[in-house]
Amino acid sequence: ASPELTKGRRPAMVVFPGGGYQFTSDREAEPIASAYFAEGYNTFTVRYITGDRAKVANPLLDAAAAIAHIRQNAEKYCVDPDKIAVIGFSAGGHLAGFIATQWHLPFVSGKLGVDSELCKPNAAILCYPVVTQNVPTHEGSFNYLLGFERNDELNHMGNLDENVDERTCPCFIWHTATDEAVPVANSLAFA
Repeated sequence: ASPELTKGRRPAMVVFPGGGYQFTSDREAEPIASAYFAEGYNTFTVRYITGDRAKVANPLLDAAAAIAHIRQNAEKYCVDPDKIAVIGFSAGGHLAGFIATQWHLPFVSGKLGVDSELCKPNAAILCYPVVTQNVPTHEGSFNYLLGFERNDELNHMGNLDENVDERTCPCFIWHTATDEAVPVANSLAFA
């Protein structure tokens, strides 16, 4: 962070663009980061693993690694390490909810070689998120994330509504009732 642009430590906003876990959308990336920067946040856009390499934990590990990196380098980035929020759109909303609900899984900290607390977001904003297979949903996101042949364990991990507990950070969720790509039932299930 440039000392000319940042006076003291600012909260951080980590942006996860949507794209059905097939790609990361440009319109939900830098424009969002720029808007939050203008409002006093230091911002980070994560172009997480998508497509055939997205399987199950890879996007979650990207999200966890990004948060841990920002927190470990808070002084360098002029960030308050206790004010790191995530925001995600559609499948990126799933990823924001994924890290909000499952940052503490032992394989995450084990794979990254860090304390799991470093990976925990302090807050999450879920924007028209893909959440669960328990309601009408965006099937393509789950197919790319979990594969076409999956078991109960994989489905449970991907169904965020089944993983909300006392370790989940505070979340703000928004959606529109007329969304035809990701039914609003997803946000209601998470809430």
